[in-house]
Amino acid sequence: MGGDDLSVIIGLAMRNIYGHRKPERDADSWTITGQPLAAGDDWQEFEAQHKVSTTKARARVVSLPPGTSTQAKLAAFRHLNR
Repeated sequence: MGGDDLSVIIGLAMRNIYGHRKPERDADSWTITGQPLAAGDDWQEFEAQHKVSTTKARARVVSLPPGTSTQAKLAAFRHLNR
């Protein structure tokens, strides 16, 4: 699983769990902190740190409306991998 795969998974999970921004959020084994480093129409990137290894990364959070079809989610994922 590549970094972009992780970004999409974290983004979808956070959208379903939180629905709004907090200063610090947990997403599986990662902690996402701070204000967005970058943003687009339907995404934001944040600094993330692995809870165990303390590896730092960028996590992209993608906003998809509730009820988005699996096909639309996969299309968004493919778009991120370009």
